[in-house]
Amino acid sequence: QQNPEAQFCTLTVEDEVAFGLENRRLPRDEIRARLAWALDIVNAAHLRTRTLATLSGGEKQKVAVAAMMATRPQVLIFDEPTSNLDPTATMAIFDVIARIREEAGVTVIVIEHKVDYLQRFSPRYVTMAEGRITDYELRIANYELQTIEGKTLGFCEHRIRGETGDPDSVAKLTHVYAGYNEHAVLCDLSLSLKPGELVAVMGDNGAGKTTLLQTLLGLLKPAQGTVEVLGKDTRYTSVSRLARQVGFVFQNPDHQLFAETVWQEATFAPRNFGALNADIEVRTRDLLARAGLEDRHADPPYRLSYGEKRRLNLISVLSYAPRLLLLDEIFIGQDPANVAFMLALLREYVTRGNTAVLVNHNPEISKRYAGRVLLLNKGQLV
Repeated sequence: QQNPEAQFCTLTVEDEVAFGLENRRLPRDEIRARLAWALDIVNAAHLRTRTLATLSGGEKQKVAVAAMMATRPQVLIFDEPTSNLDPTATMAIFDVIARIREEAGVTVIVIEHKVDYLQRFSPRYVTMAEGRITDYELRIANYELQTIEGKTLGFCEHRIRGETGDPDSVAKLTHVYAGYNEHAVLCDLSLSLKPGELVAVMGDNGAGKTTLLQTLLGLLKPAQGTVEVLGKDTRYTSVSRLARQVGFVFQNPDHQLFAETVWQEATFAPRNFGALNADIEVRTRDLLARAGLEDRHADPPYRLSYGEKRRLNLISVLSYAPRLLLLDEIFIGQDPANVAFMLALLREYVTRGNTAVLVNHNPEISKRYAGRVLLLNKGQLV
């Protein structure tokens, strides 16, 4: 499924991959062999003993794919199987899918926006719109990431103004170590974020990207070093206080849906902060209309598609205009037109002097739109 958590039935990686095989009452030796094989082909053997709740979004996606592949079905349907994966892992997954199709004669259906990765396998393309098949031969050249108004967005004028330690820093990390259950994920990390810049954060799955965002909001306190956000030390400042000026869009859209309707969700934060007024309502209605959700105000958020939920998540945070925006892979489930729309919203946001930190696996987006890229590898800034 598009959201790997929606199909997990157990608590650990090993149990999850074995679950379908155990239900088929396969011999124990065969289960062990298939378990090892499936984890190996998605490059997740090192995750075998981990608890699912401790995995990153990309790591969860690998486990979900491994669990399906272990069953060796005749037909495999993948709903954006690489949306959370870094470029290296994306190539690996598609290589695996192609190999299974060739070696086992499996029919593979892939619902995917990363069509450029699939070209080398000479697939049959089917395009859809409003529930109907519109074309059997997708023109790849017409499906590439669109730019707004035919030109690259001008973030360059918002690049860093000064070095780490400047007094105008929106956020500053100094020799930070942070992690979970005494396991360090971020190691000796130092960086500074300035007003009016869009910063992309990239790196392989498990590199510490989401941990960095959680540390900036104070959801995770540093074991060593200091984290200052808007002049406040996160160790001594409540998350609720920081959240009034720091917005966070989680990797999984379902993790931050609280209200009964789309409108209540879009205005949840300013209402919660006691700041909802007529101007915010007008701005929010405009954002919902631009996101294609104008007629969905009364619908429950869970009736939206995955991509629509992502856009609602972003609008619900932009509605109260925080000074720092933390975005964890917000382009998952978005077609190129909606990616361009969301980037336009970010352009408007940073040109007002705000700061956005964007965890992103698409090198082209980072190249075109970010003022700089922070590359993480095993918790270190490289």
